[in-house]
Amino acid sequence: MAQDAATLVTIHYESVHQSARSHYPEALLRAWSPPPSQHRSDWLHSIIASDNTLVEVAECSERGVMGFGIVLLGQSRLQALYIHPSASGQGIGRRLLNRLEQRASQVGLTRLSLNASLNAHPFYTRMGYLSHGASHQALTDEVVMAAMAMEKSLI
Repeated sequence: MAQDAATLVTIHYESVHQSARSHYPEALLRAWSPPPSQHRSDWLHSIIASDNTLVEVAECSERGVMGFGIVLLGQSRLQALYIHPSASGQGIGRRLLNRLEQRASQVGLTRLSLNASLNAHPFYTRMGYLSHGASHQALTDEVVMAAMAMEKSLI
């Protein structure tokens, strides 16, 4: 999966810039997901290659990689779940999240937490995550994104 880092960075970029633009200003979107680059691919590769992460990739035989998700095991945290905009609404996110939750449970996690973006909050609510109120996600030293703190029991 580490070899897919450049593809995943592109999916992240396109998902953020198309799916979240109605909820956040352009400057925040640029901080959240700068244009794909070798630096960003190397950074994501290091996360994927870590022993402390679970990674799932959704692949379609006709269209290739369509989405991905990352769980940080040491934090019991869903760090990322992104679907290419062309595959949105096809159940890929639901299936990816279900698989990540199953794998997290299999390695002993009893819950997953996350900071949901405002555009993704309804999805996570439908998936059984409980909201713990407004939160924020630091994107850079200067840019902080409004989010919702959420959590789901895996037992």
